[in-house]
Amino acid sequence: MDLITFELELAFRKEGCPVCRLRSRDEARYISSFLWEFVNDPGIRVHLVNALGFCREHAWLRWLRLNSASHPHVAFPAGLVPSEGCRVCQIGRKTEQTLEWLVKHCAEEEFRGWYRASDGLCLPHLRGAHEIAESQKTRVFLIDTAEEKLGTLAGQLREYLRKHNWDYRDEPKLSEEQSSWIRAVEFFVGKP
Repeated sequence: MDLITFELELAFRKEGCPVCRLRSRDEARYISSFLWEFVNDPGIRVHLVNALGFCREHAWLRWLRLNSASHPHVAFPAGLVPSEGCRVCQIGRKTEQTLEWLVKHCAEEEFRGWYRASDGLCLPHLRGAHEIAESQKTRVFLIDTAEEKLGTLAGQLREYLRKHNWDYRDEPKLSEEQSSWIRAVEFFVGKP
């Protein structure tokens, strides 16, 4: 088994879209590496200056990771338009290429089993997978699996809403019902 397949298999075992999970993991790893190992690397500093720092999302993630540590001072280049993109976003986009690997391996029955047992892809990654898939069989598999998972999620959302009605407030609220609303958001927009 190759490394990407192994990483996907592990991601399938956890909650949420496996591609979002791997992207978040790799972005967090890069920020940690940046803060602890590469903050003084000249090449990385040049890229950071040219990109005018990190994007909004990753600047705050960096800030939260720094907690109260001091920041190195970096002068702005001429103009306020970055000449390069956020490095963390670039790492994330590279990780999203895992989607191509996932689609390719959907032809294998064992891989399909792992995928079925997972939460499946979020809608943005499902769209991407659908576009990448060369086989109609793979497209149908991905869509059918998503429909099954959405059917289950819809039932959990209905129960979540019903149990928040005054008349049913004393019924036990299951954890999958309690988390259904956030999983619905994650499905439609992905997970940061």
